[in-house]
Amino acid sequence: MEKKLKSWQGWLLFGGTMAVVFVLGVLAASINERRAEIASVMNNKKVEITGIESVNEKFAPNYPREYEKHPLDDLKNDEITKNREK
Repeated sequence: MEKKLKSWQGWLLFGGTMAVVFVLGVLAASINERRAEIASVMNNKKVEITGIESVNEKFAPNYPREYEKHPLDDLKNDEITKNREK
């Protein structure tokens, strides 16, 4: 006796397979992008840091995105300060 898949089961299997392949593709692209970003940061260092360093400001030239300040941060800090003064 031969077992056959129903039409909707075949389409479900196909859709599930496509979803898994898509997720794996996104994961692979993310990994490759991260590797390229790390290589770019390591090759474009502006300040050489040797050993263990605890001063955050010394890392700012090498990692500008992590140290950019959001324009609304000052407004939020001002509002917090005003609320504390009340």
